[in-house]
Amino acid sequence: MKKLFLLLLLVLQFNLSAQEYRGDYQEWSLEFNVGVNKPFNTMSSGYFTTSPSFYHVDLGTRYTFNPYIGIKADLGYDKFKNSKDSQEFETNYTRFNIQAVTDVGYALGLYNRAERVGILFHAGAGVSQFKNDSNNRKDKLINVIYGLTTTLKISNNVSLSGDISSLMHAKQILNFDGTSETASQSGLKNNLLNSSVGLIYFFRK
Repeated sequence: MKKLFLLLLLVLQFNLSAQEYRGDYQEWSLEFNVGVNKPFNTMSSGYFTTSPSFYHVDLGTRYTFNPYIGIKADLGYDKFKNSKDSQEFETNYTRFNIQAVTDVGYALGLYNRAERVGILFHAGAGVSQFKNDSNNRKDKLINVIYGLTTTLKISNNVSLSGDISSLMHAKQILNFDGTSETASQSGLKNNLLNSSVGLIYFFRK
């Protein structure tokens, strides 16, 4: 985790020292993704989800300041449901995050801006909430998210994307199944993975 944040700080340093900044990189984009999830570590005994588990949806907007750095806000939704070998449960999880986004492939000189393929690193923090539908128990959490997104440009305004993200949570009282409390309620717990594919629309002429 520390290495990932050090990489982000290194890219930010590249940004501050860049000599070839061009204002035409300033643009808005809209992102939509669907995929799968896997909650782990904070599940009650006898409660399991399938691997992976459907489904995950997220929607976000991003503003790119220059070739190296941008910022995005996104909303995410996940459904956790029991597998065949588990006791029954169904949990709805939602989150809101603010994240920094950097094109690490461009920053490290792996490609130029004209290439169709992109490699983005994103990281940030936000808030989460989940609720068990059967007993109405719910929990509110603080989250930290980081991940990698690959993009493939298919037109001047549209790119395909694939993302893998990991979420850590603090202030978590209930396990994700919503039936019992976690063994420890202190510190950050790395306990949720998302994998998704989607589309990015760029508001450019």
